[in-house]
Amino acid sequence: MSDDTVAFCVSALQKGYLLKSDADVLGSAFEVMINPTMKGDKGQYFTPRHVIDLCISVLRPRDTETIFDPSCGSGGFLVSAMEHVFSEIRRERDDESEILENQKDYASHNVFGIDYDPIIAKVAKAYMLIWGDGRSNICVGDGLNEVNWNDEMKSKFLVKEGARYSPRKFDIIATNPPFAGDISAESTLKKYELAYKLDSAGRSKRKAKVSRDILFLERCLDFLEPGGRMAIVLPRGTLKNYNDEEIRLHVLRRARIRAAVSLTGNMFKPFTNTKTCILFLEKRDHPVGADAEMAEDPDVSFAVSLKPGKDRSGKLIRDADGKILSDLEEIRDYLVKRIEWGAI
Repeated sequence: MSDDTVAFCVSALQKGYLLKSDADVLGSAFEVMINPTMKGDKGQYFTPRHVIDLCISVLRPRDTETIFDPSCGSGGFLVSAMEHVFSEIRRERDDESEILENQKDYASHNVFGIDYDPIIAKVAKAYMLIWGDGRSNICVGDGLNEVNWNDEMKSKFLVKEGARYSPRKFDIIATNPPFAGDISAESTLKKYELAYKLDSAGRSKRKAKVSRDILFLERCLDFLEPGGRMAIVLPRGTLKNYNDEEIRLHVLRRARIRAAVSLTGNMFKPFTNTKTCILFLEKRDHPVGADAEMAEDPDVSFAVSLKPGKDRSGKLIRDADGKILSDLEEIRDYLVKRIEWGAI
């Protein structure tokens, strides 16, 4: 841009104070910066803020815990986690300098994200810088395959064990992975149990391709600390399709399902009509192999959203005060009361 253009932009924006703006305002501003056609590429959609807030409220992150999003997009889940933790820090402390120091420490050392798209990752860094300087642990790379990661990414997201690397473990994972497009690269598929199936002779055979969201589901479980908790947005078919039974069994062996929330087809419009669900998981200390070992799992809480807060065109529906007209707050309150993390 020319100097005159920059000067005009500054003069138009200088009346606003971004550091004191509501996170919804900042998120909306950054989403406008991204070309709409790019948002829908390969199923990469911006998650509605009220869906994000539901997930973070149920997960209840603390300032001593790490949180990770392997397909972070513009950083919505991570910013919401920072907002949640910042409120807790402010509620528990009185000294302003201590509050600010604790908030910055959390943002700088406990919040992590990866996105494949360098432009969107740059937006996430800017968003998090404004909200609380959590930019340092946002990296550009393939969240499904570390083969091309640089040394900085490896130091943040991998643990070296002898000559091999394994995924670092995080306390919380909150994510909405892309759920369109398949992965066929051998270098990626060979890393995943869900990329293999048994043939008619009972031998393990690698599939030709696997959808991204399925690989991200397994990847997130790899990155999650035993006892850690996770919220992941998935196509609803993953929980009901007959052909996806192996996926559900994989999840059940490795994690306890604490809740499932069904969302309507309007939730991700105008980018897709896909009906989705949010799955809340708690990773087991060790994988189990028999149904009897799952019998002691806590009850699963179920909820169905009937008021998505969006119309058929994907436009948010608000009341006179600007509040989104959705039933997700009611669902949030229900799940917070029902779910006691760590209770077995």
